[in-house]
Amino acid sequence: RGGRLHHFDTTARVEVVDCSAEAYAQTSLYRRRCILVDHGVAGAYLVDIFWVRGGASHDYLFHGPVPGFEADGISIAPSSAPAPYGIADVRRGGRRSRGA
Repeated sequence: RGGRLHHFDTTARVEVVDCSAEAYAQTSLYRRRCILVDHGVAGAYLVDIFWVRGGASHDYLFHGPVPGFEADGISIAPSSAPAPYGIADVRRGGRRSRGA
């Protein structure tokens, strides 16, 4: 599959990584840039930019969230579409208690 690191840099408050891969035969571009900005005691935020060219399905999945995570100002609804990539036994919607 091959991969390439285009850029990696850190400062006292910002970390950046930019990489690409030959992930799928049907894609001519598969690249991601992540920027982590530290706000000290106020926390941090992540800017995650993803480019893809080619293929028919462009899914962006989050694996999480961590306990206590909140997303303000956006509306997310469970999907009725089949799980991507043939993944079976996907739980949709609702909340799970820890350890369930």
